[in-house]
Amino acid sequence: MSNFESFMKEIESKYQQKWSEARLFEADPDPTKEKFYLIWAYPNVSGFMHIGHMRGYSYLDVIARYKRMQGYNVLLPVGVHASGLPPVGFSLKIKNREEATINYLLENNCPPDFIPKLANPLVAIDYFSKEYVSSWKKFGFTCDSRYFTNTISPGYQKFIQWQFKKLQDLNLLVKKPHYAPWCPLDGPIAVDPSETDISEGGDAEQLEFILIKFKAEWIGDKVFFVTGTLRPETVYGVTNIWVNPNETYAMVKIEDESWIVSKSCVGSMKLGKQREVNVTFEGKELIGNYVHNIATEKQIPILPGNFVDADIATGVVMSVPAHAPFDWITLEELKKTNSEIKKLASSIQPISIISSPLGKLSAKEVCLKYGIQTQKDTDKLKSATEEVYKVEFHKGIITVEEFSGQKISEVKENVVTTLEDRGIFSTFRIIEFSKEVICRCGNKVSVRMIPDQWFIKYSEKELKEKTIEHSKTMTFYPKQFKTNFKGIIDWYNDRACARQGKWLGTAFPQDEDWTVEPIADSTLYPIFYIIAKYVNSGIITPEMLSEAFFDYVFLGEGNPDSLNKQTNIQPETLKEIREAIEYWYPLDLNLGGKEHQSVHFPVFVMNHIAILKPLFWPKGIFVNYWVVQKEDTKTESVPQATKLSKSKGGAKPIQKYIVDGVRLYFAHSKSAHQDIEWDMKTVEVYNKHLSRIYELVKKVLIDFSNESANKEYSELDRYLLSRINKSVQKIREDFETELNFRNISQEIYYSIYKTIVQYLNRGGENSSLLLETLQTWILLMCPFTPHLAEEFWSMMNLEGFVSNSRFPETNQSKIDSTLEQKELYLLDVISDINKILKMVKSEEINKIEIIISSKWKESILMKFLASSENLISEIMEDPDIKKEGKLAVQYAKKLLRNRDEIPYSFNRETEHEIILNSKQYIEASTNSVIEVRFAEESDSPKKDQAEPFRPAIYIY
Repeated sequence: MSNFESFMKEIESKYQQKWSEARLFEADPDPTKEKFYLIWAYPNVSGFMHIGHMRGYSYLDVIARYKRMQGYNVLLPVGVHASGLPPVGFSLKIKNREEATINYLLENNCPPDFIPKLANPLVAIDYFSKEYVSSWKKFGFTCDSRYFTNTISPGYQKFIQWQFKKLQDLNLLVKKPHYAPWCPLDGPIAVDPSETDISEGGDAEQLEFILIKFKAEWIGDKVFFVTGTLRPETVYGVTNIWVNPNETYAMVKIEDESWIVSKSCVGSMKLGKQREVNVTFEGKELIGNYVHNIATEKQIPILPGNFVDADIATGVVMSVPAHAPFDWITLEELKKTNSEIKKLASSIQPISIISSPLGKLSAKEVCLKYGIQTQKDTDKLKSATEEVYKVEFHKGIITVEEFSGQKISEVKENVVTTLEDRGIFSTFRIIEFSKEVICRCGNKVSVRMIPDQWFIKYSEKELKEKTIEHSKTMTFYPKQFKTNFKGIIDWYNDRACARQGKWLGTAFPQDEDWTVEPIADSTLYPIFYIIAKYVNSGIITPEMLSEAFFDYVFLGEGNPDSLNKQTNIQPETLKEIREAIEYWYPLDLNLGGKEHQSVHFPVFVMNHIAILKPLFWPKGIFVNYWVVQKEDTKTESVPQATKLSKSKGGAKPIQKYIVDGVRLYFAHSKSAHQDIEWDMKTVEVYNKHLSRIYELVKKVLIDFSNESANKEYSELDRYLLSRINKSVQKIREDFETELNFRNISQEIYYSIYKTIVQYLNRGGENSSLLLETLQTWILLMCPFTPHLAEEFWSMMNLEGFVSNSRFPETNQSKIDSTLEQKELYLLDVISDINKILKMVKSEEINKIEIIISSKWKESILMKFLASSENLISEIMEDPDIKKEGKLAVQYAKKLLRNRDEIPYSFNRETEHEIILNSKQYIEASTNSVIEVRFAEESDSPKKDQAEPFRPAIYIY
């Protein structure tokens, strides 16, 4: 660790302690101040905070600090999400003494003798709750922990039960069958991009397999081989069925029928409940027998398919070789074998039932296109299958007589309904994931049917319409999410809201055998933070939180006097709580990760609109993207970026990092709405830049500590004033519109830094102006690098905390665009000289002549700027220009070609003056001796190259 980094660790601790002692970020209602209320999505309890968490939180803290410095009364409460599986899963690892988890705890300084106690989930929640608050404060976050809550606390559970009572009163709770993700150890869990309950597979989709029955008359009456398919309309093209000769199959009773499926299908309980196995068959025993395709009334053979996965659907696959590449190539392979099955396979001809741009035998055409020779060409076969399915779905027409002429994209439901009525298709469905999903406990997750699942009815038309209408008034970051939000709400359907299993959470008030699931208990929670402060202080107890209490403080129903008799809460306290709700609500900004765009944010808004009055509906949403890590996989030749997380092994302890350096890294390295690949070397680059800033501030304070009396500002002084005020203007505009932290931090940490360095290099020496500039700069830094800003504030002997000072205002009268143009012009000239010097040997240089454009070129430019429609004609009418002949026409044509590339607006005399007045600075910057002349005064062979704002540079 460098000296500067050690210094930064010291000042982090120093100012965090000072803020705490001053209770600087505690927020209570203050009618004299406008409020700003914001939250981040509270984290799940599954281990320590890591750098991935801190990214989004740091953005919210920047906003909170900026608003506080504008004079707002800012509330940033915090809590933890203790519901669901994460705490249970973590404690189970301790109970099982998993070495990796024990080492992880030790690495994060957990006392060794305390670790066994974490086998109790409630102890783990309490321990990590304290650790989280500590971590947030160590990152300089301005949170008020007096409002802390967790989602299994007694008070919070009372709040959730009230919420579900309101939903029931609004007829927004419904019970119906549901296909739910299921862990064999933990029971039902959530599978969504937030990956709350799982360690991988959060983006998996649920695939619905339609079950088709094929009569096995050779075994007995009402015995069926049952296949599962995603393309039920292709049943008319089935030529055979496949079983894996190396797998075991079982016959089970389904009502009055017997079904033959893979034994693993029965064991996974995909068929709804545990089924008794009557008979088992080895796959190879079934080969060569026939079944009856009821849809076509044809006998078709059972053939061996080694590609058949017994774990997918029923483990029995119907073969449609005309339209399925796997079926086509496997059949072709069987025709080439020497086995007894060759003759049977050779007798099968593909049955085309779909017409598409790929032809009638699309599977064959695509296998030829991809050069597929064997069913072992798995990757090619998958690509071929995707192409066939996509083209046929979007552009295919069914040719089966009964449905002839209908589009494949529209015929599926018609075929299913028709064949269900005939008993060919089962009304039962098997739902499976599109990819492997792994629970946090390590088990594979499947899908089961739950017959009596509770849902919140988000499909309710009026609720959707109100949500979409209100979202038009909300602020979204990034802006495109506002457009996407309407589509998400349109798509949103009823969501399961309760579970049965080993869950932590609130007992479902309508049926206490169920527990409210973790997304459903995380919708209205910002309003409960305000109550939590009173519970935490002991002013009220969880037992006092009745339905009538919440009705009064949240909905304004009832009165404090009558409520006092029911709850024993003093009327004055009830009024105070109601007034606090009215003061802080609605929520101004809710920040969450990109996974919450379709998980948390829709239900957050819809529940507010369903339950609360319009005055309390939310105002803004901020979506931050992930910190990712590179992950090498066995199946991918290119490393894939994955979310930084504990479960994926990428999370590191946060205490090792320099806080302000990481905060600047998050702000500046990329947009908040793009993923960042974690790179410690880049963080070190930001640490070094902060070190340069520290050295610059220290130098200014040493060299200019004796503030000079106010004197008339020089042009250079006025340039510095203009640039700083221009920066303040840009920063404030971006804070109020885009919240583009990258642009804002670029201006603060790089543009202003460069401006001050340039001012000093140019000989700037106005002490009072420099100290005033430093003070402004420190104020601008505070939201992003608060610890360093506080140290600078102290070094300048300024009163109080910079964190509690006013953000700089723009003084428009100090902005002088002409002065800024002059300085930029000077820098351009120096840059051009240095570029030329790099190409010339130093011993060949005697002097440098800077040649300012001739008068006639300036005249052409003036005519061009006044009116460029007939420029060539106009210049030929001017005798002073006309005499320059081709040179004049060439320059005029160049202007017409580059009409948007005129950088400045002053005249050539000003150009001459800028160079002449800055001669000493130019010579120092280029290590050269210079002369400046107008083109008319120069004998240089390059004088004709000089143009307005682009002087010719002649080295001799």
